[in-house]
Amino acid sequence: MTTDSKLKQIIAEQGEIFVRRQPRSARLARQAARHLAGGVTSSWQITAPQPVWLSRGRGSRVTSMIGNLIQGQLGTPGLEGQGAVLSLLLLLVLLIPMIYYVIATNRSSPVAS
Repeated sequence: MTTDSKLKQIIAEQGEIFVRRQPRSARLARQAARHLAGGVTSSWQITAPQPVWLSRGRGSRVTSMIGNLIQGQLGTPGLEGQGAVLSLLLLLVLLIPMIYYVIATNRSSPVAS
């Protein structure tokens, strides 16, 4: 057996174990797929073999439907405030040149009419 085929076998076996341990998440994923594109609210949640549905959370600690505590997040923008920082940086990068342009054009001499 090659390393590649062995790895694929391990991934398949672990995927089956994962799905068996999370039957409620599987039901919710099937139900959500009827109403949401990809069956989830964000593209980063589209995962194999199925998304993990969470029952509760506080800060960076969330609990899956079967009671597993998940500490931390995926680190994607928007999950822990990075989305707000990114939005602010983009706003500043776009706003500063506009403010400079307005100030620079107001200082120039008026066009003779």
